[in-house]
Amino acid sequence: MFPIYLVVVTPVASRFSGHGFIALNAEAKGLRGLTYGKDLVRAFVPIYRNVDPTEGEVSIIPYGAGQQTIRWAIVSAGDCGEQKYGETEKTIEVIAGPPEVVVQDRYTTEKPIKRIRSPNGAHEIRVFKERYEVYDLHTGAKVLDRAGVDPSFSPTGRFVASRGESGVIDLLSGKQIANVGPGDNFLAWVRGDSFAINGGVGWEDLTIVSTLTEDRKPLKVRTMCGMCRSLSDLKILVDVDNGYAAGISGEWRLLNLVTGEIYPADAARYETLIETNDEANRAEEDRLFDAGHSQWQDSQQLLGLIQRSFNSDLKRLPENAGSWNLGEPLKLSHVTSGRNSDQPELQRRSLVRHTDATEKQADAGMRPGALRGRRQTSRGIELDGSPVVPDLPSNLSPATVADLTFDRLKEVGLSTTPLSALEVMYKLSGSSRTSTLKKAHDIVADIGSKLSATGRKSLANGLIDCDQSVAPFDGPDLIWHWRDQSFDRWVIHASCRDGDTHQRNGALALVRAGTPDEVLDLSSAFETSNPIEGLQWELGDGARIFHLSDDLLAIEFGGNAFVISVKTGTRQGAAISLVDGNLLAQFRLAVGNRHLVQVNSDGRVFVYRLHDGQKVLSGVYVDGEIVLANDAGFYDNTFDGAQDVQVRFPGIAGLYYYNQFESILRRPGLVTSVLHDEQHVIPDAAPIQAPPLINLSIASVSANGKRAVSVTAQGEQELSSIRLYIDGRLLETRTVSGLRVSSAFEIADPGGGRWVSAVAVDRSGITSLPSAARLPGPPVARGTLRAVAVGVDFYSDRRLPGLTYAASDAQRIATMLNASKGRSVEGVVVTPITNEAVTPKSVLSAIESASASTEKDDTLVVSFSGHGVEGRSFGQPDVGLALTTSITNIDQLATTAVPWSSIARSLSKARGSVIVLLDACHAGATEGLGTNEDAAKELTASGAPIVVLAATKSRQQSFEGAGGGIFTTSLIQFVAKARAAGVLVDMSELYGAIKGEVVRTEKGKQTPWLVRNALIGDMSLF
Repeated sequence: MFPIYLVVVTPVASRFSGHGFIALNAEAKGLRGLTYGKDLVRAFVPIYRNVDPTEGEVSIIPYGAGQQTIRWAIVSAGDCGEQKYGETEKTIEVIAGPPEVVVQDRYTTEKPIKRIRSPNGAHEIRVFKERYEVYDLHTGAKVLDRAGVDPSFSPTGRFVASRGESGVIDLLSGKQIANVGPGDNFLAWVRGDSFAINGGVGWEDLTIVSTLTEDRKPLKVRTMCGMCRSLSDLKILVDVDNGYAAGISGEWRLLNLVTGEIYPADAARYETLIETNDEANRAEEDRLFDAGHSQWQDSQQLLGLIQRSFNSDLKRLPENAGSWNLGEPLKLSHVTSGRNSDQPELQRRSLVRHTDATEKQADAGMRPGALRGRRQTSRGIELDGSPVVPDLPSNLSPATVADLTFDRLKEVGLSTTPLSALEVMYKLSGSSRTSTLKKAHDIVADIGSKLSATGRKSLANGLIDCDQSVAPFDGPDLIWHWRDQSFDRWVIHASCRDGDTHQRNGALALVRAGTPDEVLDLSSAFETSNPIEGLQWELGDGARIFHLSDDLLAIEFGGNAFVISVKTGTRQGAAISLVDGNLLAQFRLAVGNRHLVQVNSDGRVFVYRLHDGQKVLSGVYVDGEIVLANDAGFYDNTFDGAQDVQVRFPGIAGLYYYNQFESILRRPGLVTSVLHDEQHVIPDAAPIQAPPLINLSIASVSANGKRAVSVTAQGEQELSSIRLYIDGRLLETRTVSGLRVSSAFEIADPGGGRWVSAVAVDRSGITSLPSAARLPGPPVARGTLRAVAVGVDFYSDRRLPGLTYAASDAQRIATMLNASKGRSVEGVVVTPITNEAVTPKSVLSAIESASASTEKDDTLVVSFSGHGVEGRSFGQPDVGLALTTSITNIDQLATTAVPWSSIARSLSKARGSVIVLLDACHAGATEGLGTNEDAAKELTASGAPIVVLAATKSRQQSFEGAGGGIFTTSLIQFVAKARAAGVLVDMSELYGAIKGEVVRTEKGKQTPWLVRNALIGDMSLF
């Protein structure tokens, strides 16, 4: 009988649940070579064999929002070729998931150790020490941030895997694939990456699992010796066309890929009972093993099963260990070569190769500010090749990261208690084991001298039950010590190596001099009834201990945290499953002793309730700022941290800037409410519908010098308008209606290097992500650049500290802008005002004149280097924040300084793009002087389209180097390099480069920042 299937075809961002089918990923070879729906995800339901199920269920789980089309047909493969019957399709509307708060510094200066580009070009891995991040190359959004080493992509790039707790992650759904990870040995893939095969070394399971189904049990085949290797010592058959996978070691196992059933059935039942480890099932375990074990070892039983139910043409099973019968070449994304050196040629042929993008640091697809729509092209302009050394977690010790983070957490209401004293008295060193063990025995003897006879006997008997004939207990690995009032306390970790598996067993003991129970085995605190088979396996690799308070210890091992009472040795509250516990920098207790706070070495923060172990808050320390959020999507942050807050809607690619959701999602006092369990204050879910989706495409220039722009948009609510922008400036707003619209625009060609962006707005005022395209071709000069460059070094009021390079910075900015003529703009008019020429009248007059002359195709730049003052600090609240001039008298600010609000009103009259370069907080500033943050608030308060590029964040100083301010020098150097390359400077590219250079030069003490108002998409500046 020729093969025939019901084939269900779904969008790529889909997964399945149910039974009675085989799921294949997009582009994977279809069953029997069928090509129907090959470019999409498919479920094949076989309906031609007696063994095929007569009923089943294909549940489709979509992970993409908007309209999704599902189709299905009966498809056969026979002598007449592929035939299709009764094709049907259905279009459904998928609603995006609830909002999630994401913290991402789009202009980070942190450079990864390595970058890896996915085979499909959709994602990139950035590798850091003991962790990695994955970015969407199309949108620039961070989609994954995990602990793990040796990350890599699957053959198609849909999955990413790393060694560690993260295992394998589906990048389209965010799902972790159950029971599969690179482990100690290898990770292989079948049918593209529709199936994953993972294997270890020494009594470890080889696991085969479908990567696209939610509820299928994996097939597990165990190696039969302590030094066996899954890759080279097992026999593996995976026959997707015939619907089975099998493995043979000392025993055999088979997985029906259609139904999910595992054979032999009694062996599968036996292994389930073993996993539950329930004493009540011991009799059934013994019965199943005694009755079936001999059959489980009989490979002829396996051959007969395959011939009867799956493939009658199979004549024999693989005879040699290390045989891989997959029907296709073996593909490995991970392999540990040292343990498989007997098969180096297999590894060389089978390892999946990925693009190393480490040297492509300036690729625009990953560049901060890359927007939805056509991908931007790289220009690769950098200031220099020096490594960036920012004030970021990757460049600081874990202890320093923890101290900085805990200090800033207080500003959002999370105060913690400092750790109590704790010293490491002893740590076993492998390089000098004999001498260090002697030291350990001496320390244990000294501890024993401070105990009673009973306590000394407990220590003498050893801390762990080892097989003395194979691996005798030879001393502790770690000893911690502290004093509680006038008594000594110790925690001792000991381990030994198991004789059969060579894995390390471990134990912890709490030793308390001067108490009735001087030596406590802490295994009861971890709820482990059999320490050797439970706790000690986990503790073989050691534990980390933090002295939270006089009475409490926090112990981390195996990715879990346990808070232990020193008085009783019992656990307080529930066991806590940590997020990326291997990156733990420090634990502390929140004030009130009801919550445990975890800070990781990468700056991430997690807060857990002690009584039930639930995570209630998560966040991050980035660029000196804090953001904390709950699972419902509500957040709070320190002020400058707001620019790193973004919102993700599951099902929609990309991240949305926080500002349009801030009024709903930002909840000042959130942390206090959570810590006091005031859940009624915060809703369970944010009342936000997903933003619209939009796509933009641009045609080539026509004979009349015009470009046709096509826009399609859809939303969960009725759309109200489509807005079109050129270089961030609004060109046209078109009123629309309906859930789905298409609109055509015609624009005059603005020339190469310019940005065209479109957004859709729904009736609630929620805006889509921009869909943007950077026009190809050489730059075309357009409009006039007008500029006012102000710099003041000397002040008549001696209470204002003098500066060195403010005036020269203004002159250098003027020179840089004058060079734009004929390149990005047709004409340049620059007015430099420095030192004694800087008066309230001269500054306001120059800005008002330039603003009034700035037309829609023009650009206005205002540069200021000097001091700002806050009127409230000097008893003049009506003045507000003001720009100081050479004649400023602090006692008479109203007549001798220029209020920033007045400057903002003047700038709002400009009809073109407005850019402010702000350096208003120089080194040596005194109390009462305004900050760049204050000035930026004033400048953007009017709502006029404006970009403010400031030299520093609010709490920092702006430093000067040889010949000028660090900020201004970096700006001028980058623009010069761009001009030498013959390209225009984009706003995002400029800011990213300046931030990296300034942070590197000043080692994180000065961080430029960017504020933009009413300007959409990227824009070309100079």
